[in-house]
Amino acid sequence: MINISVTTSVLLVLLCLFSRVVGEGFNIFYYKKYGYVWYNNYPLYFSILGILLALCLLPLVSISINQEFIMGSVVIVGILSIISFIYLLSVKNYKVMFKHLNSLKQAMNEEEAKAYSRQAMVEIRNKDKEVSIKKIEGKKGYDLFNALFYERHKEILENSAKKYSLIIFILYAVAILYVCSNNTFNASINNFLMTRLGMFVLIMYFINRGSIVTQAMFYNCDHAMLTYNFYREPKVLLGLFKKRLISIIKVNLLPALFIGLGNSILLFLTGGASVITYINSFLFIILFSVFFSVHYLVLYYLFQPYNKSMQMKKLSYGIASALTYYFSYVIFWNLAVSSVTLSIISIIFVLIYIALALFLVYKFAPRTFKISN
Repeated sequence: MINISVTTSVLLVLLCLFSRVVGEGFNIFYYKKYGYVWYNNYPLYFSILGILLALCLLPLVSISINQEFIMGSVVIVGILSIISFIYLLSVKNYKVMFKHLNSLKQAMNEEEAKAYSRQAMVEIRNKDKEVSIKKIEGKKGYDLFNALFYERHKEILENSAKKYSLIIFILYAVAILYVCSNNTFNASINNFLMTRLGMFVLIMYFINRGSIVTQAMFYNCDHAMLTYNFYREPKVLLGLFKKRLISIIKVNLLPALFIGLGNSILLFLTGGASVITYINSFLFIILFSVFFSVHYLVLYYLFQPYNKSMQMKKLSYGIASALTYYFSYVIFWNLAVSSVTLSIISIIFVLIYIALALFLVYKFAPRTFKISN
């Protein structure tokens, strides 16, 4: 669409590489002088990332950066990278400094680093360990058990979904501003949203937080509870599965709602569609958000892959996850049918899958839901 030349592409790659060297040199210099690690400044990191992503979208509003400017930037950053590289070679005790700069998980061996990374990602903070009585008032049994878990892990469960929602909102806002100022591609966008809705299945696969939620469930709850036999009884498993499923669906619905609404607005602005198309397009996104929520929880209960150290020990879980991605891509990516037809098929498919999931969990989870060796 932007028609970038090979020369410009190579220059951009060099700019990235040189910038990385300059960044490493600056980070170590600043750490030695002030004892501060810039890599851990996440607000700054995401702010810079957001600015750079926004720059990538400039051609969409007819603002382009010419090759001469890029070449000049490469020369300047290239000179700075040579200076930074010379400085890095002169740094003593770099291995020790590397451990401090890159945190505990990167100083460990590969297996320990993976386990530490997973635990750090799903470990709750002290401030979240106290739950307000109002949040659990009137609840009992599985409902109380799940409510306690959800409230204590709300930050873990909701933060990533909120971040994805913000990114989705920004992308749709840019797209809406573009179609309002330039109607060149309106017909193509409208046709795409009405006939290539299947591509959004892969997007829903990537933004679904089911995997993170199940890791949090295991690390902060199930790895201890699975030592008790009653916890693996069919009725207990199915009862808790239903409550957890509702919680996961709530988490994943937020970014799905933004996508569904964004698609509807774009459809309206680029030429409109029938009321049925609007409903089915929105419903399709919501249904596949529900599907992936169910799917990840089913995989967790049927293949429970983690050992006590949060290391993934079951190859079957990895294969099942890979197959999910494969079928999401192969079946839906190139599927060109109307949104109405696709939504009807999806409704039938998701309802059958939920019923099948409940049956499989009740039937097989008492044997499969256990700590891996």
